[in-house]
Parts: sequence; structure tokens; C-alpha cells
Amino acid sequence: MEGFMIYIFIRFICFCFCRIFFRFKIFERHRIPKKGPLIIASNHASFLDPVIIGVASPRMLNFMARHDLFHNKFFRWFLRGLNTFPVKREGSALSAFKEAIRILRERKALVVFPEGTRSKDGSLRRAHSGVGLLAVKTSSTVVPVYVDGTRGALPRGAFFIRFKPVRVYCGKPLKPGDSLKREGEDIYQRFADSVMESISALRLMAIKKG
Repeated sequence: MEGFMIYIFIRFICFCFCRIFFRFKIFERHRIPKKGPLIIASNHASFLDPVIIGVASPRMLNFMARHDLFHNKFFRWFLRGLNTFPVKREGSALSAFKEAIRILRERKALVVFPEGTRSKDGSLRRAHSGVGLLAVKTSSTVVPVYVDGTRGALPRGAFFIRFKPVRVYCGKPLKPGDSLKREGEDIYQRFADSVMESISALRLMAIKKG
């Protein structure tokens, strides 16, 4: 209960900040399922992205973050309050995948950045197979999301936030079907590719909206 209250408090503060300084808007929020195992798969251009997605989602989310971000005591409290668990980039990622699978099998919601790291120029890259593995292994629904504007609000290497408009576009939910599971060993990558195709389509929509 205490963890839930901390999450709600931090989310409320972030929501107010985003509405005031980023003129935050979200499109098609109803596409995010309110129940069941859920993966929100998003592009990644800024450290602001997890905060923006947390504000956008009607559900309590779980996040992964680089383990070195947990070194600072206050920041560690902040991350733990937002249901964030550490991931080591070097070496095996097995422990992180086990934690992610545990979360999804408990029918909770998890944020995944299929590209693996922040984009340097805002362009989309090919997804790693991890999002496909998680979705197939846990029969989770995947909602593709495109976050627009965070690269301008907090670019790579920047220390100060800039007050730029930020928008979130939610795509149609995806779920790996039985036919996908029977088609061969590359099913994880193929499903991950379909997720990125949906994110790319959302990006084009964002560009058209201006």
C-alpha cells in the first residue's frame, strides 16, 4: 500500500509538471488495456520518456533502468517509488528478463524500449528481440507507443529541461497469435519487428499532425 501511494504521489507531481511546462497531450489512451499482462513498447529519445509514459498510462507501470542510476540515494528512492528495477548493460541480462517475466505473469504492466537505448538523432532503429520474447513467453498484450517531443525537451547530453510540447500516440494493441508460435525460431524477432512497424506508423502520424 505504501509503494502504491508513493507511485501515485510521484505520478501526480509529474503530471502537473508535464501539463504546465510541456503542454502534454495523449492520443487514443483508451487503447491501453486496464487489465491483464501488458507491455507498453515505445521509442526512446530522451531520459524523459519513462516519466512521460508513466503520466500517460492509466495503469501503474513497471520500468527497467540502468543499474548505475541507482547509485544516488535520493534517485534510488525516486526510481523504486516508480516501480523501477535495475538492469546491467554489461554481462548477462538474464536476471532482468526473469524479473520482467515475473511482473507480466502477475498480470501487471511493463514499459519496454525495443530499440534498447536512446536514439541519437530521433530516428527509429530495428528492435531487439527481447520485446518479442517477453510477449510470446507471457502471452502479453503489447501497446505500441510513440512519444513525440522529448528529444527537444531534454536532448542527449543536456542538463536542463526545455519547455517544448510533448505528445504521446498510442497504437492498436498487438498480441502474438498461435500461428506466430508455430512458424520457426525467429518468432521473437519477427514479432519485435511488427511492434516497431507500428511505432513507425505512429511516428508518421505525429509528423502529419505537426
